Amino acid sequence: MTEWNVVPEPTLRELAEQLTTLTWPLDASTAAALAEARGWSLMYSNEDAIRWTSSLPVNKAMASATVHDGIVSRLRVTVSDSLPEETRESTGFLRDVFVDQVAMLTEMLGEPTERQPGRFSSVRWVLANGSALEATMVGTGCGWTVTSPEFVQIEADLGRR
Repeated sequence: MTEWNVVPEPTLRELAEQLTTLTWPLDASTAAALAEARGWSLMYSNEDAIRWTSSLPVNKAMASATVHDGIVSRLRVTVSDSLPEETRESTGFLRDVFVDQVAMLTEMLGEPTERQPGRFSSVRWVLANGSALEATMVGTGCGWTVTSPEFVQIEADLGRR
């Protein structure tokens, strides 16, 4: 059996707490300072995006921010190992990781606003501050995305959510 990394629950709880209590609007320099405080290393930065290597114990420890006019619209963090291919074993592992993370987030945040089951699963919480946290499982990994209140509203206005 292949061994994959799992982020310890206390680390995930701390990350979730930080992501769900961000003060919006979040400018790019504040996002960079928060990433640095978490021990993330800058990989790339331009006016539209920032990428870091996160300090999470996963094989492709990545985090990124989408930036518009100096303001962050989305932050994404990889929260599981990224697996090289989809196999029965890897899909089972990721499903277990995803289910455990969703259970932890539900305990912290309450019932989700939206669930999309399937091969590309996602669970979303719209938070009291108007932002949204989404946990996703794609074919080869799990990630979390926090979206700014402004972009949550834009998605709603466009009928995308």
